[in-house]
Amino acid sequence: MKIFKPIEKLNLTGRKVVMFTTVHQARDGRIFYKEGMSLVKAGYDLTIIGLHPREEVVQGIKILPLSPAKNRLIRLLRGIGVLFKAFKEKADFYHFHDPELIWVGLTLKMFTKARVIYDAHEYYAESILSKQWIPKKLRPLISKLANFLEKRSVRFFDGVVTATEMMEERFKKFSPRTVALNNYPVEEFFAYSPEDCLPRREKRIIYTGSINKLRGLEIIIRTIDLVRKAREDFQCLLVGKIDFTGVDSALIQLFNQLKDEGYLKVFGHLDYKELFSLLRQSQLAWNPILPAPHYCLAVPSKIYEYMAAGLPFITGDFGPTARLVRRYNCGCLVNPLNPQEHAEAILRLFNQENTAREIGKRGYNWARKFFSWAKEEKKLLLFYEEIGRKQRKG
Repeated sequence: MKIFKPIEKLNLTGRKVVMFTTVHQARDGRIFYKEGMSLVKAGYDLTIIGLHPREEVVQGIKILPLSPAKNRLIRLLRGIGVLFKAFKEKADFYHFHDPELIWVGLTLKMFTKARVIYDAHEYYAESILSKQWIPKKLRPLISKLANFLEKRSVRFFDGVVTATEMMEERFKKFSPRTVALNNYPVEEFFAYSPEDCLPRREKRIIYTGSINKLRGLEIIIRTIDLVRKAREDFQCLLVGKIDFTGVDSALIQLFNQLKDEGYLKVFGHLDYKELFSLLRQSQLAWNPILPAPHYCLAVPSKIYEYMAAGLPFITGDFGPTARLVRRYNCGCLVNPLNPQEHAEAILRLFNQENTAREIGKRGYNWARKFFSWAKEEKKLLLFYEEIGRKQRKG
């Protein structure tokens, strides 16, 4: 007769957490490798419901898989299945990562005694203003409605996590128990100094993250076409899902040509640790994102990852990213809409290796000092402890 439960099934009282998302990969950098691993190391029992090919336990985290939705309507309806999966887990904490799942969070709050946490990754209302699939005339109205619903809903949750201090201030007006967890790199990103990597790096420039028109896909195509006319011994690595919606057909044809000729290499979505390996193999990094409203409000997490990998990077001269570059002298600023300026910056850094190395080294040193996840981890664990002590009203 079995007296003890297997350790992997043992639920420590008050320590079971279920995170869920219908948008992100279960092994997303922020969800799995940052927040998730930090909670597991602290003794929490964690399950993640998210996009993944199969059910499994990875590094002590149980993953309940979701397959990618074929369209947005199916993704919205998928929240129903996520709700039932979450109920079944009987968690002490529910921590969700998508605004479209707010209704799921509210339902769990009403029908369970669990603590419910909303994790706001981006400026959702502002992002709607740039959504290509929403009719342009309707975007301002939908944006205002989404902003109203999001801020009014969070007051019913036990806590809110944001990705920046500016977002934290926004939400604190409606949910006092709000904490900013900046998307800084985990310690593994700092394992190799620029001196370890740069001498072995080939002429490669890397972009990480989803790629579409608003994130600079057309700029990438036009720029690489210009760079290849000046030199042939280079390659651009694209790590992320590519969406050609709204991109001119002639540019799509040119993209395929550049890929066939070896100037572009497409990897699609990669695991967080695989991404780090590619960063180490590159010489430059790139952030060709356009100055859309929500991109003007925060520094993309890829910038901190580029710095932690010791990579000099090229980015548009706007928003807080430009302020960061000027303060730490760790990158090259260009007109975000001008492919010629992007190309000239790439060629200059390829040709001036010592200068590129010094820029990368400065970025690495500043990131190591100020932009490490270790500091954010402490805030996360304190946040969970405070919410765990909070007595449920009523």
